[in-house]
Amino acid sequence: MTYYYKLNVRKISDCCGEREGYGIDAYDEDGAIAARITDITCDRMRADTLVRTCNAAQLDVIHLDDVVYDFLCSPDTYPEIR
Repeated sequence: MTYYYKLNVRKISDCCGEREGYGIDAYDEDGAIAARITDITCDRMRADTLVRTCNAAQLDVIHLDDVVYDFLCSPDTYPEIR
């Protein structure tokens, strides 16, 4: 099965004020949401890079949690895709 990844954005209010949290949604071939991970980062450019990387690699959704974990642990692992 093929999956398509898109950025998700969520407004977050906490003790530090309001901010936007960026995450990733995975959609299956029918357009149904297969997975959603919210509030991965507050850096939109990094989140966009993660989404483009998942789409370019045609990532199976079963690996999404591991890829997000690696993304968070290794900030230099996901350079800008051109």
